[in-house]
Amino acid sequence: MIVLLVAASPCLATSYAQPERHDVLSHNRAFVLDVNPKTKVHAVYDASDRTKPLWSFSKSVWHYPFLVSNDGTVVATVGWKHVKAEHIAESVGVSFWNKDGEFRTYPLRDLCPDPPKTKDVGIGPIGDFWRTWYTDVKDAGESFTIRTTCGVEYRFRFADGELVEQRQLQRQGPVGGVPVAAGILIIVGSVAAVLWWRLWRGRTGSSRTE
Repeated sequence: MIVLLVAASPCLATSYAQPERHDVLSHNRAFVLDVNPKTKVHAVYDASDRTKPLWSFSKSVWHYPFLVSNDGTVVATVGWKHVKAEHIAESVGVSFWNKDGEFRTYPLRDLCPDPPKTKDVGIGPIGDFWRTWYTDVKDAGESFTIRTTCGVEYRFRFADGELVEQRQLQRQGPVGGVPVAAGILIIVGSVAAVLWWRLWRGRTGSSRTE
């Protein structure tokens, strides 16, 4: 969905293609959101009838997720996964919208106050000041989850925007510059190799003695 261009940009150090108009279906595929970056007005329709919108809201668009509730009455937006370190304190992580407008928000600083540098997580904007605060967003129909890089997974309910669950994730710290799981495998493999070498040396030594 994000198209990476070769040209550099003064503000991003990496240039991204502008978002295009697209549809977002609810998990049950009963409703559809028409995301329109040009007008900044986004309308929810019954998926079987695109002639008249049920309701709409206005918001600027960038490369971040829109999610639609199964009853079509709520849209959730999740901030872009990349954020400048200096903007963490003032950025919004999650917003909820209905026919009356934005009705609930969660500051990024409350969800992931100290995200890792983007270059240490994966592909993204270039520069030490960029951070990546989540790796995955999953729509489950009545709720959705966000897996953050700060070691917590959050589950939000569409109906009222409530944060209904937060689960501590197993931290993936570095071991010699590699993830924990890979580091453990390397250590176990190294130990096994040493033991095998000693056993082989012992057997060959015994053969020579005999």
